[in-house]
Amino acid sequence: MRSNILDIEIEATRSSKRTTIGSGRAQKVTAVGSLNGQLQDLLTVFTLSGALPAENIDNHFVFSGNIVGSSSMSCETFLLLCALKRVAPNRVDILRGSNESRLMSVEHNFAAELRVKYGDEDGDIMFRKFQECFDTLPLGVFVEVKTEKPESNLKLPPRIFIVRSVRARSARI
Repeated sequence: MRSNILDIEIEATRSSKRTTIGSGRAQKVTAVGSLNGQLQDLLTVFTLSGALPAENIDNHFVFSGNIVGSSSMSCETFLLLCALKRVAPNRVDILRGSNESRLMSVEHNFAAELRVKYGDEDGDIMFRKFQECFDTLPLGVFVEVKTEKPESNLKLPPRIFIVRSVRARSARI
């Protein structure tokens, strides 16, 4: 189990480093605030939006950081987002919030959650891998709205949202 989880994280980290800036175009942008490890809240977001990012090609999801928190499901919440980022890299942006810093991850018991689930040694390995992944996350995004020429039967011109990542020079915090 541990090796499968690490594989997902490592691939998500590589995917995050490879993602080209400005590649996401969508008709709709769904911005999701702090999840704080609440897996059920994440699942509710997808239920309300109508589909997962891989199935919903007109929607771009931006998760605004603080993905992990004091919930006992922080690990699963972040791993689900990593898997979705891997499947739909141009439809999902995961931003780094303060909870993804080393200090706050410990303060909010994320490191303790991993030790409880995977044991002391494996939990510490997982915590380091999560931190490596957190270090690659962008700090923010720009959402550019472009209006196209309206068709004759439309009153309002269609809008296209272009999402660009903002990355830190030195991501280690």
